[in-house]
Amino acid sequence: MFEADFCLALKGKLDVLSASERVEALLGYKPKEFLLSTISLEGLVHPRDVSVVRQLFSPSSKDESGEVKVRVRHADGRIRCLSWVYEREKKGRGFTILNLFCATRRVSRAKMPTPKQRPI
Repeated sequence: MFEADFCLALKGKLDVLSASERVEALLGYKPKEFLLSTISLEGLVHPRDVSVVRQLFSPSSKDESGEVKVRVRHADGRIRCLSWVYEREKKGRGFTILNLFCATRRVSRAKMPTPKQRPI
């Protein structure tokens, strides 16, 4: 199983605040590429899954937590089917943080690492 964690700021445009080192094994890109916006996480999503991901990344979404299945393009060109388990944290002035745990298999939210357990 491959897995990685992201912490995203949802404020109009998607900002990657942190990405675990394991993202390179999962998607083939270095964490720094996401942090510097060289690679867009949303841009790697399969066209048929874009509407689901746009809703997930929307600052106005009401879903506080959940799991979605998403197809994402790996750096080698192959498509990976991933489970994205997410939790939202509302901040002041409409600012929202999205903690995203990505894995190549279904993940129970009960098994999702808490932010303190994640090696970000």
